[in-house]
Amino acid sequence: MQRSKIKWLFLLLISLNVFTTSAQNKTSEETYDIFDKKQREAMLLKEQGMDGVMITKQDDTLKCLVRLPSGSLNDLYYMAYKKGSDSTIEVKENEIKSITTAYFYIERIYVGGKEKLMFLVAGGKITLYSYAKDYRVLYVAVKNNKYLEINKKTFKVLLRHLTFDYPELVKKIDKRGYEYDDIIKIINEYNKRFQ
Repeated sequence: MQRSKIKWLFLLLISLNVFTTSAQNKTSEETYDIFDKKQREAMLLKEQGMDGVMITKQDDTLKCLVRLPSGSLNDLYYMAYKKGSDSTIEVKENEIKSITTAYFYIERIYVGGKEKLMFLVAGGKITLYSYAKDYRVLYVAVKNNKYLEINKKTFKVLLRHLTFDYPELVKKIDKRGYEYDDIIKIINEYNKRFQ
């Protein structure tokens, strides 16, 4: 019984492969594709997307599906729904103010003369956001409504400046040999102190 199912599945896969190959050979200049990129992504969103809430720059609150296949905002896919409806509405990426899911929060931050969507990674007296650029993780810290972009070269100086009101932590930053990858840990320790 099991072998007949496997044979049937194998034959089905072969026939689908033959169908796809013959369909792709219809034109020599283009490969034939049943769905365009937008349709494929919509199907993947419905299958693998996370439920979320999107807030636009116009302060509209919309239900949405979100997918981050690589974990990077460079690969952000989303589908927003009209209020009180199952039909979708187009929202351009630059119109998104924030997206909330059960697993992450993304917010548009203005830093370095540009707006960027970033992940919230720590909240409290210092709020920390992260984003990826050229295969590097970069951070933006917000304290007293001042936004500071943190990179590998400046992180210790900026962290000392940000945490000056917690002298014990400043000493740890100087003595412990913290690395750039410890930024979240340092900010969480600082925020825990001021809860």
